Amino acid sequence: MQMPEYTREQKLRYEREILEVCVSGHPLDFLPHNDEVWSDELPGLHGKRVTLCGWVITYRHVGTKNFRNMMFVTLEDQRGVYEVVLFPDAYERYGGLVFETRTMRVTGRVEPDGQINGEKLEALRK
Repeated sequence: MQMPEYTREQKLRYEREILEVCVSGHPLDFLPHNDEVWSDELPGLHGKRVTLCGWVITYRHVGTKNFRNMMFVTLEDQRGVYEVVLFPDAYERYGGLVFETRTMRVTGRVEPDGQINGEKLEALRK
């Protein structure tokens, strides 16, 4: 008996579900790229407000001296890796999304060190 051929999109979905990693492509390959910038364009955009799409690689919580939470989120797109900082107010509004989804759209200001000061996060669903 011959197994059915899966589409590339089906392969990625099954790889994500079973292996928790995509081996035959990038998880963002099937999302439309609108006016978002790519991670490799960030060095030339210091001080500008940008929007990017990304796949969450890792995150870490940090406490402030005022006993509030903030978060550092590392994401990747098809061209590289970047870090988003969610300061306490943004963390309270959007920090929970990091636990709910791996694909997201991030809007924020590019800092001189290349990090993005996260102002808004949106879950992307395919």
